Amino acid sequence: MPSIDVRGGQLSFEIFGDGNRETLILLHAAGCSGHQWRAIAGRLEHQFRIVIPNLRGYGGSSAWKSGDTPRLSMEADGVHDLVDALGRRAHLAGHGYGAAVALRAGLDAPQRYAGVTAIEPVSFHLLRKGLESDHNIFLTVAQLAIDMASLAMTGNTARGVERFVEYFGGPGTWAQISLEVRRRMCDRVFSIACNVCALAQDKAVLDDYADYQLPVHLVTGDRTVAPVRRVAERLRSYLPGARQDWLLNAGHMSATSTHAEAVAEMIASQPGAYLMPPPSREIAAA
Repeated sequence: MPSIDVRGGQLSFEIFGDGNRETLILLHAAGCSGHQWRAIAGRLEHQFRIVIPNLRGYGGSSAWKSGDTPRLSMEADGVHDLVDALGRRAHLAGHGYGAAVALRAGLDAPQRYAGVTAIEPVSFHLLRKGLESDHNIFLTVAQLAIDMASLAMTGNTARGVERFVEYFGGPGTWAQISLEVRRRMCDRVFSIACNVCALAQDKAVLDDYADYQLPVHLVTGDRTVAPVRRVAERLRSYLPGARQDWLLNAGHMSATSTHAEAVAEMIASQPGAYLMPPPSREIAAA
């Protein structure tokens, strides 16, 4: 797997498709790796040059350094360096944590990118200010980062990862995951904790996104958890001209697996029959 020097160390990546086509960079979720995108890349490589990096601490990429205060802006720096090495502007698509990184990358350096598809973005730092219910969601994520680090330090790694999985997937999600996937996620507990910390520590606020310079396509599962739904709602209200589509029968963690075909079509701006109207029910406060 090739890698390049970026700010923060080495960043590994894979490339699929014709190099003469437009470049699409796919950013994975916390706890995953670039492998998350294989099914979707296979559906898009006839349209794009697909580049799939492993974010910090995943695959062959360098981990966060001791003493770092993880922030999305630091993660985005590696994406900027990758685009510069590729030598052309790129479309960005991300899921979960990867979507939050993509949005931040587009905020910091819009000249490098053509647009952003944000699938289930978890940009909880944008809820730090404003309504009390939003601030409470932000506090739960900050506490999750603290709890994961504390549990890992006391030898309760599995419990920390279980809390992470069930926060984003809902109660009972951990029990539905295979033992092999559980083991893999436990091996990545430090990287996951750094990802959650980056979501809580980033300094951007919603007002920064009011003058966003890129087209944004928000993709939300109609069965996602309330905190993630709230992030999408707030982004939709601030991002100028953002488009939002909904995935039928999709939760946060299933968006790029069971709905790979639909997501591939949405990234290619051909959502077709997979769209549904936004749910009318109220968003529950976390």
